[in-house]
Amino acid sequence: MSSLVDLTETGMANGALAHIGEPPISSLDDTKRAAARHCKRFFAEIRDELLRERDWEFARNSCVPSALPSPPNSAWSFRYVMPSDCIAVLSIGDDPDCEPAWESPSTGDDTTVAKMLDTDEVAPLVWYTRRLTNPAQWDQLFARLFKLALAAKVNPLIGRDKSLTAGLVTMAKGGIDDAGKRDAQQKSGQTISRSTSWVKARFGVTSWRN
Repeated sequence: MSSLVDLTETGMANGALAHIGEPPISSLDDTKRAAARHCKRFFAEIRDELLRERDWEFARNSCVPSALPSPPNSAWSFRYVMPSDCIAVLSIGDDPDCEPAWESPSTGDDTTVAKMLDTDEVAPLVWYTRRLTNPAQWDQLFARLFKLALAAKVNPLIGRDKSLTAGLVTMAKGGIDDAGKRDAQQKSGQTISRSTSWVKARFGVTSWRN
């Protein structure tokens, strides 16, 4: 059972540092420790990239977004503005076997630019992944994968054994694959694809699923 400190950002960072044999930090704001500075720098980036990897049940939410007053300059009839906590659009409608067509334009930095949804549907019910910044709201598997991902990112930056990075990426890959199998079982075989991989994007792994 996790202790309360494990459910804080500092606790998550220390879990990552433990993977690479680095002593714990007292706070992410400890500017005297390189480990703290790097963990703080990449904390939100790794969290958001990992949230985009899967349709995480703990982060799933739904809404009927508001439409812009003018239609988009595109082939779609409507453009909707997603909530500010939307990090990825998953699907629209209640029937996964008969999902209406849609796309989610993404430009700029997701933390500052509103995510949109283009579709021909009127007032669609939209399922999306929320940006959950409080580690106490994460499920155990996500927290474990986050620690591995953050450790893999920080490891070479603080002069630790660089060979550890490949092993951390391999463990994270296995965990993401397990998450996909879990998702598939929960959804009776339905899966939601992702066009990018945080492992590939962060660490230059060109065939990490092979």
